[in-house]
Amino acid sequence: MSVDEFRLLIERGDAAGVGRALESDPGLANRTISWSLNQEIESDPLHYVSDCVAHGWLTNGKEGEIAELLGPKKKTDQVGAARVLLNAGAKVDTANGNGLSALEASKLCENGEMYELLCRSA
Repeated sequence: MSVDEFRLLIERGDAAGVGRALESDPGLANRTISWSLNQEIESDPLHYVSDCVAHGWLTNGKEGEIAELLGPKKKTDQVGAARVLLNAGAKVDTANGNGLSALEASKLCENGEMYELLCRSA
């Protein structure tokens, strides 16, 4: 599976799909994901999940390819995807290009559910 396909599973909140991908290739848990937010960004999957939740991308309907995933359940799905990544060995303290780890970003964005999960895994 390509990293881009893996990114799409994360964006869709497909925790089961993320789990299957990680079973097939555990290295995906720490592979770099390329994405964009007013600039090109590279981060580990766990940080990407944290950013998706923090920015509300998966609940506001503005991200075309995932618009069909609207609903209050989606934030929980992303935390579930983070849990699967953590179980596969994702590191909570890997910094992205801006020098922030997923743990730090979840704290700054006041995402309590994600921050608590990442703290328990630190």
